[in-house]
Amino acid sequence: MAKKESRSGGYEALRAAVKAGVPANLYIFYGEERYLLQTMAQRLKELLIPAGFEEFNYHRLTGKGLTVQEVTEAVVPLGPQSSQVAIKQLGTNGGGFNGANSASALENPTPLTNLLQCAAIPLIPFALVFAFGRMVGDRRQSRALMTVVLTLLAVGLFSAIAAETAATSQLSADGAVYLGALDQSAGNMEGKECRIGVGESAAWTALTSATSNGSTNASIEAMTPIGTLVPLALIGLGEVVGGGVGTGLVGLLGFTVLAVFVASLMIGRSPEYLGKKLGPAEMRMAVVIVVAPALAILLAASVLVMSPASAAAVGTPAPFGFTELLYAATSAGGNNGSGLSGLSSNTPLINVVLGVEMLFARLAPLAAALVLAGNLAQRKVQATGAVGLSTSSALFAVLLLVIIVLIGALSLLPAFALGPLAEQFMGAF
Repeated sequence: MAKKESRSGGYEALRAAVKAGVPANLYIFYGEERYLLQTMAQRLKELLIPAGFEEFNYHRLTGKGLTVQEVTEAVVPLGPQSSQVAIKQLGTNGGGFNGANSASALENPTPLTNLLQCAAIPLIPFALVFAFGRMVGDRRQSRALMTVVLTLLAVGLFSAIAAETAATSQLSADGAVYLGALDQSAGNMEGKECRIGVGESAAWTALTSATSNGSTNASIEAMTPIGTLVPLALIGLGEVVGGGVGTGLVGLLGFTVLAVFVASLMIGRSPEYLGKKLGPAEMRMAVVIVVAPALAILLAASVLVMSPASAAAVGTPAPFGFTELLYAATSAGGNNGSGLSGLSSNTPLINVVLGVEMLFARLAPLAAALVLAGNLAQRKVQATGAVGLSTSSALFAVLLLVIIVLIGALSLLPAFALGPLAEQFMGAF
C-alpha cells in the first residue's frame, strides 16, 4: 500500500480527512504528542472497523522486538488451506479460505497451481456425463452429450480469453492496457493477479461459471463487457456445461428431452429417448427443467431493477449498474455464488429476493427431474425401428446444441442486451 502524505497541515489535514470519511490506504504516525497520536489512531479505528468486529480486524503491533511470525499471525489467516482448496475445487463449492479467494498466493501461488485447479473444477461434473452412458448401457450417448458440453465450453473459453486479451479501445485510450517489453499488448490487466495473467484468469472465470463453482482468481467487475457476458451466459444456460457435482446433468438431460421432441416432430415419429416413449407429462417436466432457471433469473432481476431500494446498492450507473443486478440474480439462480464487487448485496431486499429465487430456481428443476425419471423408470424399453431417431449421432448433437442456444441463451438475450452488450457497443467501459 502506498503512503499518502498530507502537504497542508499535518494533524489538522488528517483530522479533516477522517471527519470527511475519506481515509487513505496507509498512515504513519510519528511525533512527541502521544495524546494526539492515540486520539487519531482511535478515530481511524472507529471509522474503519464496525463496532463488534475489533477482535478480528484490529491488531496493534509495536516496532520494537517485532517478529515476522507476529505479523503473519495478525494479517494472514492460518489453517488447513490445502485441504479446503481441494474440497472447494473438486466439489465445485467455490468460495475461498482467504478473503482474496483464489487470487491469494496461499491458495493459488503459481500458474501451475492455477492450471491444476482449472483441471480439478470440471473433473467430477464431466465424469458424471460419462457415468450416464455407463448407467444406460450405451456409451455413445455420453459421447454425444460430451461433444455438446465441450463445444459450448470451448466457445466460452475462447470468447473470454479473446475479450480480455484484446481489451477495449477505451482501455487502450486510457493507457490501462499494459504493453510489455516487445510492445505487445497483454490485454486488460485491471483486476488481475500479475502471477496468473489475463489468459488464465479469463479461463478460470469461464470454467467456474460453467460448473457452478463460485471461486474467482480475478475481479469479474473489472472485466470487459464481453468478458462479463461469458460467465453470465454460461451460468444462465442452466448448468448444461458440466454444472455442479450431482446437479449439472439435470439441465443437460432436460434440453436433450426437448431436442428429442423437436427432432421427432421433424421426422414424423412419436418422441422416445433411450427406447422409452415420451408423453405429455414428460415433456412438461422437461420444460420446467429448462425454463425454470431462466424464468427465476429474469423475475428476480426485474424486482431488483424496479425497486428504488436496490439503486443505492448499485455502485455504478447503467448499463453496468444493470449488469451488477443481473449478475447477482443469475449467480443466485444458477447456483454459482460469484458476484460483481460493485454491488452492495447485503441488504434486506436483495437478500430476500435472491433467497426466494434460489428456492425456485434450484428446487423446481430438481423436482421436475425426479418426476421425469420416475415416469421413465416405470416404462418398458421398446425396440427402435430402422428409421428411428438416433440420439447418439453427430446430427443429434448438432440439433441439441442449436436447441440449447435457441431456448437457453436467447431467453436471456434481451437482458444481456440491456447490460454487457449495451456497454460494449456504447464504449462505456
